[in-house]
Amino acid sequence: VLKVVGLVANVRHNTTSATHTTHHHGIFLLDDTSVLVAAPLCVFNDAPWLRGRVDPDRLRVVHPGLSLGVCRRLGIHRVSDCVSEVMEQGFTPEPCPAPDGSPARLTATLTSPELAHGLACLVDHEKASQKNAD
Repeated sequence: VLKVVGLVANVRHNTTSATHTTHHHGIFLLDDTSVLVAAPLCVFNDAPWLRGRVDPDRLRVVHPGLSLGVCRRLGIHRVSDCVSEVMEQGFTPEPCPAPDGSPARLTATLTSPELAHGLACLVDHEKASQKNAD
């Protein structure tokens, strides 16, 4: 089923991209529980940390075997485009001071080569994900 959906996405994308029409009408996709669901009701899960915070009856996530590229060609939105996280009213984050009260440890972490390397890897990964999705 996933392979067929990918082929349909390619055909529909190639035949409708010039007309800018909605791509997913009449298509059913597997959701993350392997149930067929009308494509307009589905979203691509690009924000898995939100999954446990949203009512699963209100958020139909496509099967993890469907790539972001296929979903984009079908006009499926990303979770991060549809859901925004809002803090509860009155929520105040607690500060996390260093044990001695100085900012030296935080400064050392923020200026470390390990953090710079980790962030560079994340940026490279995101660029590759975007490139593969197109």
